[in-house]
Amino acid sequence: MFEITLPRETIWGEGKLKEVSGRVKGKKVFLVTATNVYNALQGRITEVFKGCDISIYSEVNSEPTIGIIDKGASLCQEENAGNCSGYWRRQRA
Repeated sequence: MFEITLPRETIWGEGKLKEVSGRVKGKKVFLVTATNVYNALQGRITEVFKGCDISIYSEVNSEPTIGIIDKGASLCQEENAGNCSGYWRRQRA
């Protein structure tokens, strides 16, 4: 058993983009995603986060290294984001 305490709200998983829209209006958002997902959903992301101060970290892949994770965490702290949102979809074989 373990416990994890995060000082930020984290919304995670497939299909969460629509759910997020009502919860982050007017807030600062740090979006974490993969480049290919961001490129595919850029218009939808812009629509969902309209009215938000959004920063995007799109260098994540399905097996991120510690360096990728550390860079994202550092950028989130630098941005002082109150909301950190991650979105990606699993590639099917």
